[in-house]
Amino acid sequence: MRTTQTLQTRTPLALFNDSRACATALLAAWLDAWPESSVFGDDEQRYSPETILLELRSELGSHLLSQNYQGLMAAVEIVTTDHFTQSLPDFVRLCNILAGDDPGDTFDFATADEIAWAVWERAVLLALVFGDDADVGKYSDEILGYAQHMLSDAGITRIPPTMRHMFATTPTVFDDQNTDLADDPAMWQIANGVQAAQIGEITNALAARHGELRAQLAAFAQTGARRVDDTWAEPAFAIASRLVNAKQPGAA
Repeated sequence: MRTTQTLQTRTPLALFNDSRACATALLAAWLDAWPESSVFGDDEQRYSPETILLELRSELGSHLLSQNYQGLMAAVEIVTTDHFTQSLPDFVRLCNILAGDDPGDTFDFATADEIAWAVWERAVLLALVFGDDADVGKYSDEILGYAQHMLSDAGITRIPPTMRHMFATTPTVFDDQNTDLADDPAMWQIANGVQAAQIGEITNALAARHGELRAQLAAFAQTGARRVDDTWAEPAFAIASRLVNAKQPGAA
């Protein structure tokens, strides 16, 4: 247990009251206040989900947002397991949580924009924790099939930049789509217009969310953070870009 402090002396934890908090920033805030062994330690050192919840409630009381506890636990799960790349139910659940949804008892499809953000934020999380040793790994065929279906369902046949690394070993996964429109220039133009609009919406949403994440990490430097600030985070953004082989969302 940590020694008792006033909330004002550990203001990074105030992020757990923010409905727009990103999972990456929540994990950073947790690690700024609690020992790294609480997440990365051995079985005796690592905190259980119940202990983490009790710790947060003891510090924040009723101000703790349930979705932010879920966001923190999603971040922990992503950096300590391979669930995101190997289990479709977990992939969908984690994509939804990273998008800011509070998971319920009913299944909620992860949409194309939620997937695009989740794979980017996962890269940032891995980069923050593992640095140059970070590895995004390979996704299961089931997850790739799901992602392809959700993109197609949104009218998208060109993979958004942050998702291209997912299909690195299956580069022709979208090659045969919309070929039936090749002989109809008018329909082809309409389909491409819809696709461009959809990709534009995803790109804009990613840029906005990435801007929020940057701002949340940058704010730590002004809130009494002991270990976390924007300088600490900047190298991770560069590593994440290399991991997904794409520019940072919103970059020129």
